[in-house]
Amino acid sequence: MKPEKVIFSLLGSDSVVTSKVGDRIFPVVAPKGATLGSQYLIVRKISDVKQNSIAQNASFVLRKARIQIDCKANDYELLKQLVASVSKACDLKNGDIDSVLVVSCMLIFEGAEGYDSGLQFFEQPIDFQIFYHDSGV
Repeated sequence: MKPEKVIFSLLGSDSVVTSKVGDRIFPVVAPKGATLGSQYLIVRKISDVKQNSIAQNASFVLRKARIQIDCKANDYELLKQLVASVSKACDLKNGDIDSVLVVSCMLIFEGAEGYDSGLQFFEQPIDFQIFYHDSGV
């Protein structure tokens, strides 16, 4: 849950992102019956793995996580603005983020644009790689 916590914190504390999506930042899937507005975000963990280290007696484990954020908007131009805002909010961040010691959070992938004809929303995934310390707590 730590890497997702980092992304939720970065997104939720960015005034540009929250001006677009409000509190419509959902884990894995939008809840049934949720009011989606004109834009919303879905956050999901793709992977989270321990990194090998020669410092076997370190007080923490270095982990590498990949988090995908699905940006969704009912207008193509809104989608592009949302992708740019999310990228700016999360890319090249480090330090203590919501009590998680983040070595780096970097944009690593912008996926293909798409359109969900059922919901009538444009969509584009963007992925971030997060290196962080896990003290086991």
